Amino acid sequence: MTDNDIVTRLRQGWLAHQDKDVRFVVVHAGEWMRCTDLTREAAVEIERLRVERDHAVASLSEQIATLTAERDEARRIVCRMESEKRYDKARRDLPGKKIIAVKPELVANEFGWFCFCKEEP
Repeated sequence: MTDNDIVTRLRQGWLAHQDKDVRFVVVHAGEWMRCTDLTREAAVEIERLRVERDHAVASLSEQIATLTAERDEARRIVCRMESEKRYDKARRDLPGKKIIAVKPELVANEFGWFCFCKEEP
């Protein structure tokens, strides 16, 4: 089974070259050291960037969750206000009639919002 991960391939390539040809290492020692150092540095840098990316993704995920919760709370407030507004308007327009308030959840549904649900579909 071969690993397609670039870090693994860089490290395997570096190790594989060590055993291939001793004469190459002796004759071109300076060049060999530069290549192996560069390979090791590349692997380390890739790993560092992956860790940095993972932290950034985690941070963004937290921010998205926070902003989504704030957005949903704002939407719930709007739906409650709209429900109260409709109720007050119906009481004014239909005096003496029995008025049933529209639930804020129904208002949210009319707007296409899922702010009263635990998870959006």
